[in-house]
Formats: sequence, structure tokens, C-alpha cells
Amino acid sequence: MTLLDATTWQGTLHSDGWVKPAGGTAPVRSPATGEEIGQVGVANAEDVTRACARAATAQRAWAATGYAVRAAVLRRAGQLFERYAAEIGDWIVRESGSIPTKASVEIAAAAQECYEASALASHPLGEITVEGFVVHPDDGRSRRTDVPAPCLTLWVDSRRGVERSSCGSAPVHQ
Repeated sequence: MTLLDATTWQGTLHSDGWVKPAGGTAPVRSPATGEEIGQVGVANAEDVTRACARAATAQRAWAATGYAVRAAVLRRAGQLFERYAAEIGDWIVRESGSIPTKASVEIAAAAQECYEASALASHPLGEITVEGFVVHPDDGRSRRTDVPAPCLTLWVDSRRGVERSSCGSAPVHQ
């Protein structure tokens, strides 16, 4: 079995499945030979608008999915990188002009990133306060807090500014 079946993705893009883009196609050439090795889909504004709407819907479904399922999906992605490393590596070499060793490192890193990300699925959203300041996850701004440092602050509803910490409730000052 092949992972990168060209009949599936040639001249298409992935947006709620493999679809023919309204923006047309473009050739992919091997930098080493100049040979055309495939066709990729080119998104236009219509394609991007449709993809963004679908992504917003998919994100809500993903966020509502339990962490065990999300972690399993990410672990499976890592396993697929490892299982199909030779095939993926061949495409990396052909498409980018890379060398096999570099392609192997990139594939191993991609698999490892999936495994590490799978471990984050069960982690709460939060920050460690340092010296009475906390970085808010929504906007990255530092704010003074009355929580003694160090302390883990869990953001229960960061859009409304409701915070709880392992040190007890603490107001965060704007």
C-alpha cells in the first residue's frame, strides 16, 4: 500500500476531502532535473473562503473531542510518518532537491513532534506565574497578579478573564 497515491492528490487540494480547486493547478518540478513530477491544486479566494469555513467547523469539533481521542490521532500520525518514511523521503528528495539523510531527519522530527503533541492533549491551558506577573494566553500581554510566585494559573474562561490557580483564586489586573 502507498500513502502518497498520486491519483488521489494530483491537481487537487484537501478541503473537507480531496477536491478540484477553483484556482486551477500548477506543476511541481524537480529542482535536480527540471522534470515535472506532479500537479498541485492552486487555491483562489473562493477556495480559501470555503476552506476557512470548514476549518472553523472542524476546530470546534476537534476541541469537543476527548483528549484520549485527540492524543490517539496524533500518535497515529507519528506512526504513519514512521511506517511510510521511505516513500515520504523519496518525495522530499524529488520535490525539494534534498538529500536522503536530510529527508530522514525531517521525517523523524515530524513523527517526534506528533508524539510530543499527543502528550499535550490532556494538559490544561495555563501559565506559570513568575514574580507576581502572568502572561495571558489570549493576547500574550503580561499582567500583574496577586498570586504568589511561582504558581500555576489555569485559565477557566480566558475570554471573560476568569482565572483559577493552584494557589487559590487570584485577580489579574488589566
